[in-house]
Amino acid sequence: MRNTQTAAQREIKALRAEVERLQSLAKTKAASVQHDVSNVIGIEDIRDFAKEAGKNARRFIRDTRSQAVDLREDAEGRIASHPFRSVGLAALAGAVFGMLFSSTRR
Repeated sequence: MRNTQTAAQREIKALRAEVERLQSLAKTKAASVQHDVSNVIGIEDIRDFAKEAGKNARRFIRDTRSQAVDLREDAEGRIASHPFRSVGLAALAGAVFGMLFSSTRR
């Protein structure tokens, strides 16, 4: 019986040592991964990226808005210079759309 207890105690000690070794290995790997990630992308990098993305989005909106205003002014100028042609084209477009949508419903 004594040999059985001694063998069991040795087995328990060996398992405890193995668990401690695995814990140490896991801590080392976790620290290594955390270090690697912090070296790849830092908080400041993320902030800089977000700031740059915001600037680009605002610039895109400003440029697009400016282009839309230019297109509207150009269209208004063309309509003002050729009012009868504009009304005729609008009527033609309305007739074409009317025929397209009325024939698809039948």
